[in-house]
Amino acid sequence: MSNYIIKQQDIDILRQSNKQIFSKIELLNHNFKIIDSIEGNLISDSFSIDSNSTIRRTYNCEIYLSDKSLVVGANKKIWIDKFIRPYIGIIHQRSNEIVWYLMGTFTFNDNTYSFDSTSRNLSMKCDDLMCTLNGDRGGGMEGLNIKIDANAYIRDVLVSLMKDAGMAKYRIEDIGKTIPHDLKYETGTTYYQILKDIVELYAGYQMYFDVEGVFVIEKIPTLKSDGVILDENIINPLIISEQTNNSFNNVYNVTQVWGSTIDTDYYSQSSSSIDGTAYTAIVDKVIDQLDNFKKYSVKICITNKDNPTINLNNLGAKKIVNDNGEGIPKGRLFPNTDYVFKYRKATDDFLLLGQYQAYGEFKQTASDCIFSTTNLKYEIKQVLSFDNLESDDLCQQRAEYETWLSTRMQDSTALNMVCIPFLDVNSKISYTSFITEMTGDYIIKSISGSNSDFTMNLTMITFSELYPDIVGNT
Repeated sequence: MSNYIIKQQDIDILRQSNKQIFSKIELLNHNFKIIDSIEGNLISDSFSIDSNSTIRRTYNCEIYLSDKSLVVGANKKIWIDKFIRPYIGIIHQRSNEIVWYLMGTFTFNDNTYSFDSTSRNLSMKCDDLMCTLNGDRGGGMEGLNIKIDANAYIRDVLVSLMKDAGMAKYRIEDIGKTIPHDLKYETGTTYYQILKDIVELYAGYQMYFDVEGVFVIEKIPTLKSDGVILDENIINPLIISEQTNNSFNNVYNVTQVWGSTIDTDYYSQSSSSIDGTAYTAIVDKVIDQLDNFKKYSVKICITNKDNPTINLNNLGAKKIVNDNGEGIPKGRLFPNTDYVFKYRKATDDFLLLGQYQAYGEFKQTASDCIFSTTNLKYEIKQVLSFDNLESDDLCQQRAEYETWLSTRMQDSTALNMVCIPFLDVNSKISYTSFITEMTGDYIIKSISGSNSDFTMNLTMITFSELYPDIVGNT
């Protein structure tokens, strides 16, 4: 979702029947200082923005080189340590001024250069700055063994990784949680892999580089209280064609997620409780204190009430909580069942991990989802494994999110239309379908197109109340 603020002149430009288009490419050094700018020499280009791709933004172009210093080389302006920022410019007819739109901040991936008596053209393939973290253009961590300790505050870890990677520009949302267990990595692991593992501990978060080259980790925006950035009165006149896509190959309306197996340090074969509000138990070893992050398995005797506690070896009643730090709800614990609890000294409570292997399951039953069990009348199940998920709560969150991806994301609409240069993914628009003649709100998931042709392809999914529930409450 772009931070670009749409102004009246942007709307005016979209409504202009004739558009005079210009191009500008800024060359940046490794400190992101502008060292040169190329204007008006664009022959052709293409771009893509994909919210589900590791490399969110790509840009390919062919330019005519009138300046010999722009040739590729170690002592030239186009080299491995340089970055580019391409812009598209459109004349605003009322003011007769060029309005420039930034396409992104990129690093060179591949380039080819050919020259003869009639041609001095440079073709460039560029990716956003994620390739400087994922191993394509660097990003390997130093050291033989890399370990991130359990209970480390997640945002502090992420900021530290950014500084180690040399990233000065970042915006990291505070997840408000700690690393649930030790994370260990071998030599050659990239910053991207570690960042990805941490972000995926809690479903519904995304990481990417924005158009300015700022590294971002944040919740996928729910857009529940957001209005549309462009309505059907603006969008529809720009449409060239529409296609509805219902992919059946990866549709699953039921998801089971298995997490890590849980080894316990202590075990109690029985417990006691009068009404499921307060449990007591004696573990199989003599202990005079509760050690941080130790795991205790207890056979529960009776179904719990809201916000129960447990007292092990008469060391004091401690609250039983879920991954959000809240007391577990009524009916979470079943009688004659073993559960594993992890003691957390910092909050002086027991985190409920689950049984001996973390597990979660979710069924899509929403009536407004065409692939739900309610509408299909049968289940299509997928079984997934995530070794980094240690608790039932984390597995449940992941099951809900993966089911949403495999149902909602398979029901999409594709538009071929006039280019909207400031549009970004994870934005909400309204559109009146040429096929159904119904007006609805949509979430943009991918964009691809060409500034030189001034057309683009848009892939979007229907916005529904389920979308905020899945990406916002996980």
